[in-house]
Amino acid sequence: MVVLWFECPGMDGLWNADAQRSVEAFLGAAGIGGPNTVDNKLRESLTLTRANDLILQSDFYRVEDRLHSYEIVAGLF
Repeated sequence: MVVLWFECPGMDGLWNADAQRSVEAFLGAAGIGGPNTVDNKLRESLTLTRANDLILQSDFYRVEDRLHSYEIVAGLF
């Protein structure tokens, strides 16, 4: 999973430790951040899994935003 988004305020004080662990486990394979962060996460995942293919998924509502996120990732390779 690759998600690109802008910086947002943290969740400190809004969730408990169990909720935080659940979210972190779910997003453990996600590359969230700017192009450099996503690039590092993708390369780390490829090295770890030795995969030769990627399947990307984006949760943007607008098609234009989804396509733009895929264009950013395509530019990394």
